[in-house]
Amino acid sequence: MSAVLTTNSTVLCGPTPVHGGAVVVKGSSKLTVSSAGVLLKDGINMQSISLIQPCKIVDTNTGNKHCSTVQAVTTTLATKLNVTGKPVVLMPLTGGTDGTIGGTLQTALTATANQAKLTAI
Repeated sequence: MSAVLTTNSTVLCGPTPVHGGAVVVKGSSKLTVSSAGVLLKDGINMQSISLIQPCKIVDTNTGNKHCSTVQAVTTTLATKLNVTGKPVVLMPLTGGTDGTIGGTLQTALTATANQAKLTAI
């Protein structure tokens, strides 16, 4: 069983301190855990990286571009728990952003669930 991600989860564009930009997620109001909406793929995919906690990759002279948007969520989704027919997102989170290091797109999307009340397979 894996923890379900919610709006209280920490979703980053990559590991800190190298990246560390926070993804602005959108949760479902149909299912909540401690008042935090569970995350569906659409609540992470194509979402922006916060300007409050931006990605730290900024040297554009070397082909580096800071992460500003999630481009793909490639994580395993729940097979037994869904909201309005869409599976919830589980730990561990994987995916990529529009950020580049040396011209290579980054696939280091990470998360911490920050809750253990709801798990799924």
